[in-house]
Order: sequence, then structure tokens, then C-alpha cells
Amino acid sequence: LDPRLLRGDFLAASSQHTSVNAAGEEGDTTTWYLVSDQPFDEVSP
Repeated sequence: LDPRLLRGDFLAASSQHTSVNAAGEEGDTTTWYLVSDQPFDEVSP
């Protein structure tokens, strides 16, 4: 999980989990928290 790969003009980004398992396995999801000083549709492509 590398927040540098996110596309957008965010001030900060953090995932809820530090690792994610392969698709279909337990633990294959996480949530990203994105911080911006502008509306989301203005900072994301």
C-alpha cells in the first residue's frame, strides 16, 4: 500500500491496514482516508 500511487492533489493519505491479502482471501480490503483542503471532485482526476 503506497499512498504515492494515489492520483489526486491530497494533503495526506493513510490506509486503515498496513497490508492487504490477495483478492478472495480474508483481509483483502482496506479503507483509505484522504485529506484535502478542497472538494474531492476538484482534487481527484
